[in-house]
Amino acid sequence: MISFSVPSWFLYDLANQFNILNILSVFYLRWIVLKHNIPETILALLLDSPFYL
Repeated sequence: MISFSVPSWFLYDLANQFNILNILSVFYLRWIVLKHNIPETILALLLDSPFYL
């Protein structure tokens, strides 16, 4: 039988991953576009390039 701490840790870790991904994908990328004047299309092409290979 699985103890209570293992599912709790799994749910915490999953929620933490979603939180980190949200911060990186929304706020950090927006900061790069605004602060360093990089066009959004260039940034999108660079980030999506692994999917095109």
